[in-house]
Amino acid sequence: MQIHDVLASIDSAKIVSLRTKTQCKLLAKSKVQFPKGVSKISTRNGIIGASYENAVNNALKREGEVPDFKAESLWKGQGRRVSKFIVQHMGTQKQYLAFLPKTNVDGHNITKSVYVDNATGLEVSYEDIKDYMPSYGTNSSGVNWQVIELTNVIGLKSGDIEFSV
Repeated sequence: MQIHDVLASIDSAKIVSLRTKTQCKLLAKSKVQFPKGVSKISTRNGIIGASYENAVNNALKREGEVPDFKAESLWKGQGRRVSKFIVQHMGTQKQYLAFLPKTNVDGHNITKSVYVDNATGLEVSYEDIKDYMPSYGTNSSGVNWQVIELTNVIGLKSGDIEFSV
């Protein structure tokens, strides 16, 4: 069964446990230590099928602000919604799962991750790779919404619904 089949069987927003495998974006200087790169396998809980606009407006309400946010087009007009759960970038044709991750009180995603050296297959610690990772900006919307490339999803579970690669 493919991820598309699993998602097609879901008719409304769901709380899910999501497992992903991505290649870490490392700086060039990492090639000596990690010649084949590093994979990150993450597990996180969150909601699929939720409304981004509603999520931002709910965050504004909690902060005592006027909930008047209107979502703009995805990827500056280059995105389209394929289904309740999937969006597609028109330029690359890649499909993504729209995902609202569970966060802690500070607004940071609650994620359990394991890093694996692609050359050896052995686990490496975040401490081992952190100096090789680029810095990232912060999200200004107050909502840690994510789009996760479907090819990176290796597991999804919600009640009796389960998908695993």
